[in-house]
Amino acid sequence: MPLGRSCILRYEACGEGAETVVAKPLAGCSVLVTRPQAQADGLCRRLEALGAAPVRLPTLLIGPVAASPALDAAIADVAVADWIIFASRNAVSYGFELLDERGLRLNPQARLATVGTGTAHELRKHGYRVTCKPKAGFNTEALLDMPEFAVGMGDRVLIFRGRGGRALMGDTLKERGARVRFVEVYQRLQPDLDVRAALMAWRACERRWTIVTSEEGLGNLLRMVGDAADELRSYGLVTVSERLIAAARRRGWSGPIRLAASPGDNGLTDALLNEND
Repeated sequence: MPLGRSCILRYEACGEGAETVVAKPLAGCSVLVTRPQAQADGLCRRLEALGAAPVRLPTLLIGPVAASPALDAAIADVAVADWIIFASRNAVSYGFELLDERGLRLNPQARLATVGTGTAHELRKHGYRVTCKPKAGFNTEALLDMPEFAVGMGDRVLIFRGRGGRALMGDTLKERGARVRFVEVYQRLQPDLDVRAALMAWRACERRWTIVTSEEGLGNLLRMVGDAADELRSYGLVTVSERLIAAARRRGWSGPIRLAASPGDNGLTDALLNEND
């Protein structure tokens, strides 16, 4: 992918053979994309179509967890769980790899919940219909606030997630009387990358933004760029929750921060377009 382009233009025919140069809305804007490598393609294509110069710098390396008796015992509960919750797309993809390896299927009577629309879409690919997902908010808090997410006293709840995920979901459901068990099916690591080329490409444009969608990714990013952290924090940030905005400010982010309406490709790019209005 070409990096560091400062302006992208398109030509439209006007009248008899005439051409008009029309600047795309994000021309002259570089965007640091910190999504994991395998999940960045659609967002980068969308940014390029709008004229931006996307710069890939994945701040999370996603991989499977090692097999263990504890994992085997937890995942076996899919046959008897009342509620099964998938916390992310990765939870679905890595979770079903493990289920397929063991010849397991979800309890057909279980109610299924996801934190976001993208996760629900991944689950549908495996032939399952989601009972409950937030219509707005796209986070744990939004799911917990839904009246339809009626986890009852004594319900057996299985949560597929990454290792070391947030405690809020499990703690809240335990307070509501549920019996909660986690199935940690993948792990997130900080990539070992040389960031100099990415930073050079990002600096090629006067208008510079960074997209971050998790607190762990934000922390990794600031560690990975080292002495360039102050420079990065002085430019714009697009993120997906008020919690992440607060986390960025705590870490000294002084530039403008935009809250995306959703964590999907369109929601993230719309936040940049709104900034240009």
